[in-house]
Amino acid sequence: MISVSFPISGKNFVNREDILRRLNIAHKRRQNVALVGPRRIGKTSIAKEFLSRVKETDVVKLIFDVQQNLGTPSRFILRLIRSFLEAYFSSFSNISNTTYQLLDVLEIEPKNLLKISSLIDSETLDELAKFFIAYYPPPPENERVIFEKGFRFLDKFMIEKKLKLMLVLDEFQAIKELERSMYKRESILGLMHGIISSTQNSWYMFTGSMVRLMTEIMEEADSPFYGRVERINVGGFTKEDMISLIYKAIDKPVSGEAIQWMWALTKGNPYYIVVISNQVTNFGINKKYIMKEDVERAFLESITNGDINSHCYYTYDLSVGKAKKANMLKEIMKSLAMGSATPTEIASSLGKDRGFISPYLRELLNLSLIEKTNGKYSITDPILKIWLAGVYGYVDPEIKRIRTKTDQHYKEAISSLKKQRGFFFESYVRELFRKFDGSSYGGVLLPKFNTVDQVNIYDKEGKIFGFPSNVEIDALCLGEENWICEIRYRNDLVTYRDISLLIKKKQFLEEYISEKIHRIVFISITGFTESALKEKSVWCIGLQELNKMFDMYKMRKIDLIRNPFYYE
Repeated sequence: MISVSFPISGKNFVNREDILRRLNIAHKRRQNVALVGPRRIGKTSIAKEFLSRVKETDVVKLIFDVQQNLGTPSRFILRLIRSFLEAYFSSFSNISNTTYQLLDVLEIEPKNLLKISSLIDSETLDELAKFFIAYYPPPPENERVIFEKGFRFLDKFMIEKKLKLMLVLDEFQAIKELERSMYKRESILGLMHGIISSTQNSWYMFTGSMVRLMTEIMEEADSPFYGRVERINVGGFTKEDMISLIYKAIDKPVSGEAIQWMWALTKGNPYYIVVISNQVTNFGINKKYIMKEDVERAFLESITNGDINSHCYYTYDLSVGKAKKANMLKEIMKSLAMGSATPTEIASSLGKDRGFISPYLRELLNLSLIEKTNGKYSITDPILKIWLAGVYGYVDPEIKRIRTKTDQHYKEAISSLKKQRGFFFESYVRELFRKFDGSSYGGVLLPKFNTVDQVNIYDKEGKIFGFPSNVEIDALCLGEENWICEIRYRNDLVTYRDISLLIKKKQFLEEYISEKIHRIVFISITGFTESALKEKSVWCIGLQELNKMFDMYKMRKIDLIRNPFYYE
């Protein structure tokens, strides 16, 4: 299983190579960057993986969560210094447990810095320690000078030790909360920018999940950070990357319908993909391969009693609960769980004037919980929407109601695929196989199958393509006989190389599922080359023969000119 409690890196990290490449270029140019994307989209995992790939030996690497360390500016900076020194010690200095104990109580005893400075022979830390002893804890008017002194220390220490610092400030948008404790609410961003722009041995990465606030910090014309930081947007996984991630968690073939269902539901969000995949692993121990029903069961279990329920509760109840007038924000969210709506429609559903709800809509936009498209507001996270509509507030959530909401969302997503003709052509052919009843066609027995599914398998050893990759099988038919079928909807002839690849898939599949495959079938609407037809171990079926089989089972034939698909 893959943990969802901590950022992922190493063997469980999937792709994101384009982002990692951009980070590498920015780091070499000493260009500070910002990773911006929704909650649980993988920003911290990307940061962790990038730091792990930097092989320079003179670097202190630190990921520091701004949100979890908020307080007064002076306490915040002490917490940052503590984490910084721990990162330094772990890489460059062997110290005793006693020294770590000195760090643990640094907020209460900042004079411990003096003892630590003597242990590591640091003039810059000695200077900082004496400053803190004299001025800590500060009155409000001195919070700024404590923060500035402590923040500047990081780069000074690196210069003194002839090292470099790579500092990731996670959930950076929360930094503005420190202004509440600043004298006359001085700009913390202006202060930080002044410090960062003058550093010599430090490189910064800022991550943030409140997209709107991060955009304001990095791109508003009056922001001190405007034009100074390269912004990199982090979105959901591509479908191919999602499949790779699924196979990090599930070591079994997965049906195409299960993959499609996961894609429609999660929109490539890696957190949801991992949670559902982990749950599927628990349910599918005795199964040859994972079906859509297994994924659906795993999702329903997690959204009612598992990690997804906890995540949604935290996002909605605790996150919104911290805002002013939280009850009205929650009511608007509940209203939008029923579907996207205009401000007028939202106001009407709550019995309020449009002007009354406008500030609340802006607040929810700032929290990145809703988005606005073509004048309508909707909940950003599709699974949070399902949770609000079917789980939150119910003493005993009914699976039937949640399944209805999920099915509705899935069908909406699938309907957007209508232009992908190959997808529906494959589905129609699989429906034909499901109708086989033991009749024969052209001397070939058409056996009754118990299951017919598209299946995806991860080839770890690269047996098919020569490198690790996803192997897609358009139709795996198991029953009285076991068949494997490739379904081609492209305007090019099937070659002998294509046939050979399918034979390799058959051999790979037999070994993987410990079942004999009795027949290999290749279906192509365009046809086959002469060399392809010479391979007698593969039954090659063109459009004319395929239409005869459709007719045999009273299914609508395919006319590529007038009516390419039965569903149109």
